[in-house]
Amino acid sequence: MELCELFVPRNTTVKSEYYEGLLERLRKDVRRKRPENWADGFILHHDNAPCHTSLLVRQFLSNKNITVCPHPPQSPDLEPCDFSLFPKVKITMKGKRFESIQDIEAATTAQLKTLMKRTSRTASASGKNDGISVFEVGGGGF
Repeated sequence: MELCELFVPRNTTVKSEYYEGLLERLRKDVRRKRPENWADGFILHHDNAPCHTSLLVRQFLSNKNITVCPHPPQSPDLEPCDFSLFPKVKITMKGKRFESIQDIEAATTAQLKTLMKRTSRTASASGKNDGISVFEVGGGGF
């Protein structure tokens, strides 16, 4: 799944039906781009957002044999993106004016790619993850 596909269209609420479609696209992309992960199945880390815990989504995940690792409440060991990733993106975009939503999406995507490459190198060098999920963007990743 390309990073630009992760932006929710304007005037769209992320409800169970929308999220189920997103999961189906993710599933197909994992099967196509990471067949080694497909064979054994993969684990999805979920928080307690309503669209994640809905009956429709839980049934979809069960039917597709996707394991869910629930997010423990108030866990200091698992830092959500709100505290590590989003502030880093906001700092670089602070004070800039954009002409359109597409310009904002492009700037955000470029910044996320930069952060992910830097984090991936740091994680590879240190052998650990420094608070941001490490994954590839574009051709080899999802």
